[in-house]
Amino acid sequence: MSLIFTFGVGLLGLAVGSFLNAAVYRLRIKEFKSIFSGRSFCVNCKKTLHIRDLIPLASYLLLRKKCRFCATKISAHYFWVELITALVFGLVAAVVGFENLPLLAWNLFFVTVFIFIASFDFQFGEIPDEVSLPAIVIAGLGSFLVFPLTPLQSLLGLIVGGGFFVGIILLNQLAYKLKLTSITWMGGGDIRFGALLGALLGWQNFLIALFAASLIGSLVGGLLMCQKKKGFFSPLPFGPFLALGGLLALLFGNEIWSWYLGFIFPV
Repeated sequence: MSLIFTFGVGLLGLAVGSFLNAAVYRLRIKEFKSIFSGRSFCVNCKKTLHIRDLIPLASYLLLRKKCRFCATKISAHYFWVELITALVFGLVAAVVGFENLPLLAWNLFFVTVFIFIASFDFQFGEIPDEVSLPAIVIAGLGSFLVFPLTPLQSLLGLIVGGGFFVGIILLNQLAYKLKLTSITWMGGGDIRFGALLGALLGWQNFLIALFAASLIGSLVGGLLMCQKKKGFFSPLPFGPFLALGGLLALLFGNEIWSWYLGFIFPV
């Protein structure tokens, strides 16, 4: 039963991933009204796509990565967003289980937000306030219900998560004025995403998300430099790494803290 349930949630993730691809693009071009109601279309020729063009994963492969109307190459990003969303949904279902459906829905909603932000930042180098700010409010309101954090824990996490990136930006500005750097390390979107992670996870699990994001980001950045695809000062969107760190902290944060404390203070 649990395997079937996990597979079913994974299939739901395919559909959600397809929706996210359309929503990210439409938010980018400011077509707010059509995010939930408009028909999907080719971003190059603007032709309305048919159902057979919109089957998650399959259409991309069957169309040989090209638009059926204008033969423009379809970005592999769309394929990977659908696949990753399906895998993440399946992982969340496997970890949370189906005994606590409200918690499952809560986690699925926020991993959807994470993937949206990661996709948007990866493509456009921005974290949209239209998504992060409402998600902060929802995370805070959820603390008044039955979800893991108390309102005080959520508020403290918000302050720590947002405050960390405020500090980074202030330090960046000081270094710029002292002519120690000529690049921008972080943007305002990172502040809102940090505040969201803190409000959702609490300050302890935010630290886990931040550590994981920094570690993975450093490894990826180092690999890209070794391949000469990025230089030492080349910008690298941090949102996708924060999203991955947030996912790990959301699902395994408490276990990671228990392991860490047991390692530092063995009984």
